[in-house]
Amino acid sequence: MLAKCSILVVEDDPYIALDLSSAIEDLDGQVVGPTHDVGEALSLLNSQDVGAAIVDWHLPKGNAAPVASWLSNRQIPFVIHSTNDLESIDRERHPEVPLLRKPLQSRTVVARLLVEIRKCERGRSTQVPKRN
Repeated sequence: MLAKCSILVVEDDPYIALDLSSAIEDLDGQVVGPTHDVGEALSLLNSQDVGAAIVDWHLPKGNAAPVASWLSNRQIPFVIHSTNDLESIDRERHPEVPLLRKPLQSRTVVARLLVEIRKCERGRSTQVPKRN
């Protein structure tokens, strides 16, 4: 289903990261990471071809706002997987991004990400090419 799509996993709980990674691989996706560090996530995004992401918002060294901005600016689909709500300012910056509340089964998280990937693909296929 994921057809070798590379999925970045940003998650600070190693058990959840492992479970998400397994769910991605079960659907024929490729895992980038996982990582629990914003700097490392940005480094992976800059060095690897990433098609989508699952992002835990609340990380040990702060929130994942820089990662979300990077993904949004490049129109890469992602979901936010978090125990807590986002601050209103963060929610306003990414209103279209699904906020999935923990605990959820990893298959459910990956299934929702797949919906976002398909929406993004449909949006790209209906765009009118720019004329020079």
